[in-house]
Amino acid sequence: MSARSLSKPLKLTLAYAAAGIAWVFVTEVLLESAVEDLYRSIAFDAFKEFLFIGITAGLLYVWARRFYSGTIEETEALTLARVRAEQTRRMYATVTAVNHRIIRPTDTVALCQAICDALLEPGGFCAAWIGRSNSAESVTVSIAHAGPPPPSAITAAELAVDPDLARVVDTLRLGRPVSLQQLGPRAGELASMRQRCGAKSLAAIPFRPAGSAPMALIVYSDAAGYFTPDILGMLNELTADLEFGIEALAEKDLRAAAEAALRSSEERYRLVAENSQDVIWVIGFDATLQYVSPAIERLLGYTPAQCFKLRPSEIFTPDSIGAFDDLLRETREAVERNQPISTRLLEVQQRRADGSTVWTEMRVSEFHDANGRLTGLLGVTRDITQRRVIDQALASEVARYRALMDVSVDAIHLLDGDGRLIEANDTFLRQRGFSRSDIGQLCLEDWTIDPGDDLRRRLSQIGVRPVRVETRHRRRNGSTFDVEVVTVALELHGRRVTCASARDITERKDFEKRLLRAQRLESVGLIASGIAHDLNNVLTPILLSTGLLEMRYRSPEDAQLLKPIEAAARRGSSIVQQILTFSRGAEGQRLAIEPKILLKELSSIIRETFPRNIVHKLEIAADARPVVGDPTQLHQVFLNLALNARDAMPQGGTLTIGARNHHITAEDLLRIPSAVEGEYVCISVVDTGTGITPDVLDHLFEPFFTTKPRGRGTGLGLSTVHGLVRGHGGFVDVSSQLGHGSEFRVFLPSAGPESTPAPAAGANSHRKIGQGEHVLVVDDELAILTVLSSVLRRAGFTVHTAADGAEALQELELRPTDIRVVITDIMMPKFDGIRLTSEVRQRYPKLPVIAMSGMISPTSDDESREQLRALGVTTVLDKPYGEPELLDAIAAALKATNAPA
Repeated sequence: MSARSLSKPLKLTLAYAAAGIAWVFVTEVLLESAVEDLYRSIAFDAFKEFLFIGITAGLLYVWARRFYSGTIEETEALTLARVRAEQTRRMYATVTAVNHRIIRPTDTVALCQAICDALLEPGGFCAAWIGRSNSAESVTVSIAHAGPPPPSAITAAELAVDPDLARVVDTLRLGRPVSLQQLGPRAGELASMRQRCGAKSLAAIPFRPAGSAPMALIVYSDAAGYFTPDILGMLNELTADLEFGIEALAEKDLRAAAEAALRSSEERYRLVAENSQDVIWVIGFDATLQYVSPAIERLLGYTPAQCFKLRPSEIFTPDSIGAFDDLLRETREAVERNQPISTRLLEVQQRRADGSTVWTEMRVSEFHDANGRLTGLLGVTRDITQRRVIDQALASEVARYRALMDVSVDAIHLLDGDGRLIEANDTFLRQRGFSRSDIGQLCLEDWTIDPGDDLRRRLSQIGVRPVRVETRHRRRNGSTFDVEVVTVALELHGRRVTCASARDITERKDFEKRLLRAQRLESVGLIASGIAHDLNNVLTPILLSTGLLEMRYRSPEDAQLLKPIEAAARRGSSIVQQILTFSRGAEGQRLAIEPKILLKELSSIIRETFPRNIVHKLEIAADARPVVGDPTQLHQVFLNLALNARDAMPQGGTLTIGARNHHITAEDLLRIPSAVEGEYVCISVVDTGTGITPDVLDHLFEPFFTTKPRGRGTGLGLSTVHGLVRGHGGFVDVSSQLGHGSEFRVFLPSAGPESTPAPAAGANSHRKIGQGEHVLVVDDELAILTVLSSVLRRAGFTVHTAADGAEALQELELRPTDIRVVITDIMMPKFDGIRLTSEVRQRYPKLPVIAMSGMISPTSDDESREQLRALGVTTVLDKPYGEPELLDAIAAALKATNAPA
């Protein structure tokens, strides 16, 4: 004990001795002076002693208290220090044990269990457990413990009866540590666990390993106030180690899983590579082979070991090695520029070990080593020899079908469900003015005139059975044309498409129009044939009467009046003949005709009937040769041309008609395609009228085509001209200039030198050739009977008449030997001329019969003529006819009868 520590007791002893002496001395003095009574002196002395004892006892208490108090504090402090030291030792031992145990466990639960065990021994805690938050179920789950087991899951019910437990759960939720230095009595399962281990305090330390739910370490001590800052700090360090250990285990598990996956992947790749029908290979950028799968032997006949000794030029054909070298060069350049290498697809030809070749497809991409570095190229090679054969056959088939599509005259095209053009042949594009680049951009509305919605609705209704419609399509320039479209629905690459074939039916429509026109012409022919008989029956007595009237009225004035009547009758006959000729293409009698005579007759009509403001000129060359033709038809040709020229000059002008010889040369053939080389007579009709537009020139000779107002033209004039001229072996050439007039040039083959011009109409008329011979005239027209009787009587014949065949037979029975000639009409209502002729041939075989016809039809009259010819009738007079034709026919019949047998 030090001197300083001994001075305090000594001072206290000396102080106590001094105080005792002073007390005795003072009390004795006071007692002697104040108390004289012995009794009182004894009592005072006793009081004094008791008081001294009390004071000393009090002083002794104070001293003892101070002494013992310091000693207890020192003892308690020493004891506490020893406890803290033990706790620290245990915590260090725990940390050490944890650090040793943290590397042993193979999973998180085992690690947590090792930590809990270390906290009990050597840690000295009475209980420990590790919980993890389960947010999906709003509970805290115990994953490891040491000591009495905690609940497997802490629910809301546990938290409601144990506030201390709620604070522990908050540790997980808020991530803040908590320590409870004095635990009170609580209810619940966790409180029961605390009671079993005698826990007086606890600490909860939160932690959260990467990739894990929040976790907490909960430690219990059997001493209150156990968890000092040092202990809590060590527990934090412990949880940090635990967090590291859990993360390390997780990383280890991930690494193990990755390694297992890698091993599995490598195994699968090895199995795929070694069992694949395709060849898998790896080469460096220097063309060094690094790997090749066993399939190479099946493809090229080389083993993998042999392939490592081969150069690329020994594997690829000369035509393919260039493509492979280009691939290597381009990939090296991409690597040098740090550019990605895109997957390439090559089709190359490779050599086999036996010298044969095989076509292969190579798919080449980047190859990275285990460290992710780009070290070369990975390739997959596949035998495509069979596919190329199929592709070539398919390409040939496609080319054949494409050729068939393109040479087709039909516009074949495919449409998707929205009406968009997805394929078309050349005919479709050419007809509509499109190009192949327009495919995919065009819709139905671009070439159809129907509304698009209607077309799409109809497209959606098209089935597998073809649908045929007629419509109109539009070209790119806006013009339209007729088409017949056949559509059918197909499946193409899994989608519904419509295949359509459109045929241009413009020509067919034109043909139908021409057919309708032909039918109209046929109708005209039938109508004309029906009325020809009546018209000719009307014209015949008029034409025959002119001769009778000329005999009666011989003055020049009367003759001028009768000529227009005869001309009008002949013109009416020509009009009927024109319609009949056009409708059936019939030809009249061909004679050698002088152009001068023909055109002078026409000129006379023009001067008499055309307006006076039209000046007429006739320019006929003196050496103009005759032409061979039907006078009536040629007269009608030039009359029609003259009438058209008149109509082209409503305000007047000059009409020039000329004739000249013309030799058709090779130069003319180039200008006039319908011409034929030879000698012709050119008869021209020239006017100074309005002219003809080029578009009208193209349709000038079409039947029923006219530019005249409705009611003023039939459209038959020029078509008749064209038909008659071609029927005569000639052709027509037209030239016109708007505002200056037109020129029609009719080229007719010239007649040979032996041809004799036909006599003029009316020659040898007013003859008296009869000598009283009896002639029987049969006709149902009274006017014809009357006029014919007058003409024949004046010519010297005795005339008998009958209205039909029955009356004629009766007349013949009355005069079987008197009648020398029978003149009969063919068409009669009751007993026609064919039947009469047949009866006459049976009863009177030698009696000549002259037939008259007022109807020239394509059917009945031709058949009638054949029947008459079979019955021996050689002469048929076509109504209307004149007196000369009638007398010539009778004279010929009588001459044939009188001729010797």
